Amino acid sequence: MRVSKVVSLGEAVRLVEPGDHVHLAYSEARPNAAVSALVRRFAGLGGHEAGLTVSTGGLVSSQASLVSEGTAKRIIASFVGDNFPTGAPNRLFQTAIDEGRVELEEVTLWTLVARLMAGALGLPSVPVRSLVGSDLARQSWVSEEPGEGGTVLTASALRPDITVVHGVAADRHGNVILSPPYGEAAWGSLAARRGVIAAVEAIVDDDVIRRNQALVGIPSHLVKAVAEVPLGAHPYGLYSPIPEVAGYVEDEEFILEQRRASRELDRYRAWVQEWVHGVADHEAYLGKLGYDRIQRLVGGAGAGVWRVDSAGDPSWPAAPGAEELMVHEAARLIGARLTGGGFEVLMTGIGYANLAAWLAHSRLGEGAVPLMAEIGAYGYEPRPGDPFIFSHRNLPTCTWMTGVTEILGSVMASGNSRSLAVLGAGTIDRHGNTNSSRDADGRFLVGSGGANDIASGAAEVILVVKHGRSRLVEQVPFVTCPGDRVGAIVTTRCVLERRPGGTEFAMTAVLPAPGETLADAVRSAREGIGWEVAVAADVAPFAPVDEAAAAALRAFDPRHSFLPGAAA
Repeated sequence: MRVSKVVSLGEAVRLVEPGDHVHLAYSEARPNAAVSALVRRFAGLGGHEAGLTVSTGGLVSSQASLVSEGTAKRIIASFVGDNFPTGAPNRLFQTAIDEGRVELEEVTLWTLVARLMAGALGLPSVPVRSLVGSDLARQSWVSEEPGEGGTVLTASALRPDITVVHGVAADRHGNVILSPPYGEAAWGSLAARRGVIAAVEAIVDDDVIRRNQALVGIPSHLVKAVAEVPLGAHPYGLYSPIPEVAGYVEDEEFILEQRRASRELDRYRAWVQEWVHGVADHEAYLGKLGYDRIQRLVGGAGAGVWRVDSAGDPSWPAAPGAEELMVHEAARLIGARLTGGGFEVLMTGIGYANLAAWLAHSRLGEGAVPLMAEIGAYGYEPRPGDPFIFSHRNLPTCTWMTGVTEILGSVMASGNSRSLAVLGAGTIDRHGNTNSSRDADGRFLVGSGGANDIASGAAEVILVVKHGRSRLVEQVPFVTCPGDRVGAIVTTRCVLERRPGGTEFAMTAVLPAPGETLADAVRSAREGIGWEVAVAADVAPFAPVDEAAAAALRAFDPRHSFLPGAAA
């Protein structure tokens, strides 16, 4: 006899015990309401008493209460920092990790999912094509095994005690429809030793589940408790594939408020006191948000809704700045590679790399190869108004909604699909190796995310970063991503390209400052690079950018999240 598993969110998180390994399932919808409920569950206990190990694809400022309140003592994640709308280190996380208050085990996005997959399949480990040539491989969860054609790296299985997921809908028995793109999909749920806590936007009748059986991501027998938690992914968004449940967009103002608060521990604790401990439960949280704000977020998810029209924005300068010209030059290079390089897919990372890939893709129009994002968005058409890499407005344009296993584990890694990848980085060295994990003093930065997985599998990588000796270094102190597949580096001053068959980069294009000659621009650009770089005989200035081209890029970033130039 099937029984109802519906409980309140507060009751559901009581299944988590001190010392548990809790996995926060990673998809388009993040279990943020459940995180707050967990913090309330262990309120008054320090890290030693609560002692949770928390694993997830990415831990961001909206989940920082797990650290500020001492709920988590250990984190297993591919990315720990701020990601909306731009990626950056988070001081609260950095300090906790550097001071040893929280232990960090660094993974990549695909290797995390692969480890959960191994746990779900009852295997001790699983082979991966990521990590080779990186310092991430020098960890206890990575092993070398003999394989056909040489050594194979394997990642040990991960089996959390409880997995917490936020879904679109579930019936009272616990069959859960997930929000696409699916990220890790069901692997974290299948790997959990004691089962799943499912928070969902709505509890629906059995016939809704049966009509949408192909969309059910987690079967009922895995679920120990299910709670109805509308807007439970807030302040992040949720994409709903069924008409019975409304989706909603990211609450940018709220996320940025959290991000600013997390710069100081005391300030963030005050924020937690107001928004976590200061509300009795999620219903009270929604009441504090207010009806009008909630309706704006739900209304923003409608098809064809444009939040911002950037046409005629008076805060843009008349002429594009260095960052804009860098993105335009990178887009030109990407377009040339896609036109003549035989690539089948285009993969992009966060930041300027994302804007460059979007701009190149839009310029190519119908001739563009499919564009991908690591959590499972494929074949999407970037829409103006929001530069966030996982922007909700782009999701309805996808031709395939899938997950990390298919995108990073197969399309990028198998060698069956020839891919061009565009990435950013914290620092880059003369060999194209990049670092986003640790600085020269050993301080934590943000981690790999999916970058190592992408750099390890792409046919070619183009890097897009600001210029300067602090970024372009002789040798990175930590290799997050190996540089053997990097074909070009585009900065705010120059383009460095690796000639076919060569190992070193040569300067092939340069951006002269106003009134600067080409020779002076080359000399200045070389001074901003931490190694002696050759200059190609045919070095040329960046291609000119006309008004229409400038407007096309600015439309992607109307609030200057990435591109400077806003009026004071």
